[in-house]
Amino acid sequence: MPEVKVVKTLWGVDENISASLFEAILAEGYAGVEVIALAYSSRSAEEVLVEAANSAGLSVIFQIHTSGGYIDEETGEYVYIDSYDVQQHVDDLEIQIKRCEGNLLHWTILYYTES
Repeated sequence: MPEVKVVKTLWGVDENISASLFEAILAEGYAGVEVIALAYSSRSAEEVLVEAANSAGLSVIFQIHTSGGYIDEETGEYVYIDSYDVQQHVDDLEIQIKRCEGNLLHWTILYYTES
C-alpha cells in the first residue's frame, strides 16, 4: 500500500537552513523538505542541508530546474540557461544529478517551456 508523506517546500522561508529550522518543520508534522539548487549550491551549503535533515529525521527532495538556478563551481556565477537547445538542458540535468548523488532520496522533475 502506498504511503503519502507531506513535505514542506522551502520557497518563501527566509530562515537559514539549520537543524533548529528542520526540527520545527518536523514538529509541524512534515516528513521532509523540498529544496531548490541554491540550497545546496556549494559543498558547505550541501553539508549543512544534509546534516540538518539527518538531525531532524527529514527526507529531502532536491528540485532540479534545467533552466538554471545554481552557482557554477568554477566561476562562482549564477547559471541561468535561457535556451531551447534540448542538449543544453540534458547536459544541465546531468550536472545537477551528479551534485545530488549520495544525498538523493526523491526526485521532483519539472518540465517547463515557453514556446
